[in-house]
Amino acid sequence: MRKLPEEQLIQKQVDLLEKVNASRMRLDRILSNLSSVVFETDAEGRWTFLNEAWEEFVGFTRAESIGENFIDYVHPDDREENSALFAPLIERKKSECRHQVRYLCKGGGFVWVEVHAQLLLDGVDRIVGTTGTLSNVHQERLLMEEKERQDQLLAVTQKAGIMFANGHDLISKEDELLQALIEPARLTRAAICNCSSVSGRVVLDSCREMWLEHGNGSILMLSQQALLDRYPAFTCVLDSLDVLLRARLATWDSGEEYFLLLPVFAGEVACRFILLVSDSPWTAHNINALTLLAQGYGLTLHRNMMLHAISESESRMKSALENSNEGVWDWNIPTGSVYFSPVWLGMLGYHEGDLKPDVSTWEELLHPDDLSVVMEALNEHLLGRVAHYQTTHRLKHKDGSWRWILDRGKVVEWDEGGQPLRAIGTHLDVTETKLMEEKLARRSLELASANDEIDAVLMVSPVGFVGFGDDGC
Repeated sequence: MRKLPEEQLIQKQVDLLEKVNASRMRLDRILSNLSSVVFETDAEGRWTFLNEAWEEFVGFTRAESIGENFIDYVHPDDREENSALFAPLIERKKSECRHQVRYLCKGGGFVWVEVHAQLLLDGVDRIVGTTGTLSNVHQERLLMEEKERQDQLLAVTQKAGIMFANGHDLISKEDELLQALIEPARLTRAAICNCSSVSGRVVLDSCREMWLEHGNGSILMLSQQALLDRYPAFTCVLDSLDVLLRARLATWDSGEEYFLLLPVFAGEVACRFILLVSDSPWTAHNINALTLLAQGYGLTLHRNMMLHAISESESRMKSALENSNEGVWDWNIPTGSVYFSPVWLGMLGYHEGDLKPDVSTWEELLHPDDLSVVMEALNEHLLGRVAHYQTTHRLKHKDGSWRWILDRGKVVEWDEGGQPLRAIGTHLDVTETKLMEEKLARRSLELASANDEIDAVLMVSPVGFVGFGDDGC
């Protein structure tokens, strides 16, 4: 039986409707299985369509979100930037826009998403809304931010390392150092404390066990409660935290905190500790970088302590010598430069600045007749053949006279090849003693000559008579 044209038309419409429904079901299945959010908005920016992924993304149901403006779900700190990025699309300067922003979650917090949007146009080319996708890039973004923080932390530690290597004293720049660590280490609290203070000794005593337990001397990835459960003695440290922390640096959203305590050793003595508190668990990368920073800081403190001790020792030595009658010389052998103390200069009639501080100055003042003997004695010591250098020679005074000088010295520093680098010694003016010796020597010669004359004229006769000359007198 043949169908009438009207029946054929109805059947075609039924078939078409079934195909549309089947197509819609396939689309719904596809949309429901997509991991990205598919959206549509009207011209005012209100959601008109959201697939199921929306609820997984942010926790809000589609029912409570449809009809709401999309901008209300964008993180407040990102809204202005988001509008600026959308503007070229709305102004038709671009056919699409793609950028990353934070969307608020129903339970608090946020999720990073990548927005890919295009315009919806009607039959007369008017904008009736937007359509596009929201892709979850939260983990990728966190990894990228963590890498950026690691790079920042590495830059901070490298900068500090250069300062340490150049001998810069960071003791006066501790707050500046902590400030530089805020962002890369996500610090909520931090301090550098001196172990010689009362509170510092409390921390030191509380942490000895922990430093022994952890090879690198730090508390690793412990929350405050875990820290107290494991080390009850640390309660007193936290109770006095307000006293200890000279820098309250930043506040983050997270309520959990993780402690990192790094001892700073100057030699074998823990003289300071760095207490860093973060809202994120400490990564191995951060721990290693900060441990190296603490070690470098300790080396700087130790070097400064040693230099201070050496400076004090040299100051005491020079003070003692300058309060005596001995002048000091300090010779940089490779460069030839020499430090002449005020007493050294004064015994030759000079003041500071009168003479060039160079070994050539001493050579020019040396008496020509003494030059070869002095140089031979000096070279014997520089070659390591004798333990000390010592000569008595003449140096020219400013007034033109010659002063006798007892010159004693010793090499105190060598290079890796055993070549002398530095020698230190003293000058003692022995002119009066030398003149007395010469006077006594002349007196001795005079007496010897007189004795010879007496022996020549004095005769004793065999029979007891004494003769005094050929004239018989």
